[in-house]
Amino acid sequence: MLGIVYQSLAEFSQAIKYHTQALAIAKEVGDRTGEGRAYAHLGIAHGSLGGYAKSIEYQTQHLVMMMMILLLFLQKHNLASAIYLFGLGTLL
Repeated sequence: MLGIVYQSLAEFSQAIKYHTQALAIAKEVGDRTGEGRAYAHLGIAHGSLGGYAKSIEYQTQHLVMMMMILLLFLQKHNLASAIYLFGLGTLL
């Protein structure tokens, strides 16, 4: 991912450009994992530029996406009841 390369070079504005493109593509093709990853990278890049409010916004979106993926996984594999039985429901 080009955004990560630019981030490692401390070229955060360029990184944001490519992470934004990656986010759009992930949304277009329905890639929730890619969408979550793009949100996380956007949050890091914005935070590196001092845009802390934007960073928090993107990191929150990342967390929401990862929770959605977890819930879908649990539904698919019928693990929700097992988690409830083991008392891990408060983690969700």
